[in-house]
Amino acid sequence: MKNSILLLIITIFCSCSRLVAPPDKRHSEILKTSDKSTSEQQALILYSLKNGSVECSKLSNLATNKNNPLNQWIKIQHIANCNTSQDQLQSLFDSRDDLKEWVKQDLYNLVIKKSDNIDSKVEAYSLLTKYLKTQDEKVKNIKAAIKLAKKSNRSLSKLKSMLIDISPLYNQDINASNIFTIAKDFHRNRKFKKARTLYKKIIKSQTTSLKEKVLAWDKLRFSYKLDRDKESYRKETRKLVLFLRSIKNDDYAREMNAKFSNILARIYWTKGNLTRAKRVIRDVLILKEIPLKHKINSYYHLAGIHADRRQHSRAVHYYKKAYQTIEDDHEHKEAILWNVGWHYYKRKKYQQAINWFNNYMPKEGESPQFRFTYWKAISYKKLGNKDKFKEVMSSLRSQDPYGFYGQMAHVDSVALQPINSDTKSHEFKADALSWSIYLNNFDLAHKIVDHTKDIDLLEFYHAEYFDKLIFKYFSFDYEKRKEILKESPLYAYPLAYKADFIKSNLSKNVPTELLMAIARQESAFNKYARSPADAFGLLQLIPIRAKELSKRYKIPFKNYNDLYSPETNIALSSKLLDQLMRRQKKNFIHFVASYNAGETPINRWKKSFKKLSDMEFIEEIPYSETRKYVKLVARNILVYKRLLSDKEFHITKNFFRGGYK
Repeated sequence: MKNSILLLIITIFCSCSRLVAPPDKRHSEILKTSDKSTSEQQALILYSLKNGSVECSKLSNLATNKNNPLNQWIKIQHIANCNTSQDQLQSLFDSRDDLKEWVKQDLYNLVIKKSDNIDSKVEAYSLLTKYLKTQDEKVKNIKAAIKLAKKSNRSLSKLKSMLIDISPLYNQDINASNIFTIAKDFHRNRKFKKARTLYKKIIKSQTTSLKEKVLAWDKLRFSYKLDRDKESYRKETRKLVLFLRSIKNDDYAREMNAKFSNILARIYWTKGNLTRAKRVIRDVLILKEIPLKHKINSYYHLAGIHADRRQHSRAVHYYKKAYQTIEDDHEHKEAILWNVGWHYYKRKKYQQAINWFNNYMPKEGESPQFRFTYWKAISYKKLGNKDKFKEVMSSLRSQDPYGFYGQMAHVDSVALQPINSDTKSHEFKADALSWSIYLNNFDLAHKIVDHTKDIDLLEFYHAEYFDKLIFKYFSFDYEKRKEILKESPLYAYPLAYKADFIKSNLSKNVPTELLMAIARQESAFNKYARSPADAFGLLQLIPIRAKELSKRYKIPFKNYNDLYSPETNIALSSKLLDQLMRRQKKNFIHFVASYNAGETPINRWKKSFKKLSDMEFIEEIPYSETRKYVKLVARNILVYKRLLSDKEFHITKNFFRGGYK
């Protein structure tokens, strides 16, 4: 009998070099199996870590077994969950250079939690820092190390230096070489008053170069925008422009004058002060020897201002002038081409619109702009050429099956089909990633992925590393992305955080697919996302709005770091969307645009564009970012509705007025 038991142990915990792959059975199936394989025995032991029923003797044996790819991680779990000696922990910590990179974070956390060795704990805090995601987490970590080192009278110089490297605002020795870096860190931490004090010192200093002054002034004025102080943002931008105009015979000053004058014109334009905006741009156009891109921007903005004033012939004049000024390429080239064609469409000169739309040529490797195709089809319909209309729309549905225009081509036409939400099964191999996926330990899977080269899309998907999955998808060119979408749209539109969206949604009016559609667009499901406009987390909330929602709906919220929590972010965002939906009478265009740009401009546009169709309204949205945002959220919600549905469905011309449900 003893020999049989010994043989079983040898079989299960053989220290041979051949690595073991996860079993092809799930936990419940293994429990029903009488004759369990080595892989199945190991799986049961590792499952016990999850449900808190660890048998330490078995875990100890498995920890010494090198044929499981998670061997080093298992050693850490054994020490964490069982009554082991301090010597074992210290020995593992001392041999950390021999460990896989993806296990070190767990080891350092364990040393901090369980070690009696103060020096090791302080060192573990230091080493842990590089694995943490946010600056706030890193600062708290190093501060904890400093506090511990102080208690034991250990040297603090290295730790304080690390703290300053992580967050320069802790540097008390402010001088000319570091003042801008320190100011930016106050800025990053939303301590705007302190940041502005330092920016102003840089601007006023006699020893600061012109470029340094401009950089500081740019940050200074933008800090007011982030602080939602629009008037101070305008004033500081104007001061910068006037300062740059005062400098004569300097190419850099001339170029920056053109750049910031265009920004100032946009500010006046947004406020509705079109006369002032026009005057600022005209001042740019009289400048000599400014870079061509700024001259094109000026013509482009001037055209937009004339369009806002309903001076359509002047608008198209400047759009054409901008188009003719482009020598090779420009960031607004396609937008300029579009606006000329759109001008003719609105003037009911449909053939001229088609001619201009036909001038559009997509760049090699980039996604085509199918709005040219869509409105060309509509123009044919307006001309009474129904056959050509149907032909172009059919082609559009085929070319752009998951895009905004491709799906809008289904309106009052062919039904949208459900999308298979299954992917290929993960092929379990004898490697650490396969074991972590098998165990549904996605935190571990993410660490492994972060330190492994050549991860494919399927592995990203099954590791539930959704933001990295989407990033990987967009790293391919357009033709490759088309192939990927044919294989599975889930690689571009994963059902990420589905359980969190359902659980944390505090509104009965906001459907799950809407939250997913917005999160897909706002953050690509990166819960640590932070935008240049200081919006945070999955659904990109700004702290000021989060604070208002928290107070009104009694949702716990302290500061912007809380917005990195999916639960908090979804709860607050669902309430914001609920508000916007009710105030905008459930009009999709209006409440989605409001989520992006605020309600003030949307209410103004509603008055200006009330005679337009919904699709025409979208194209008339003056803010390019908001216009694009509405289209992409509409695209996403249709894709997610198809992924979550098992039946085909039709969309009608009332899609944006509740027809999306």
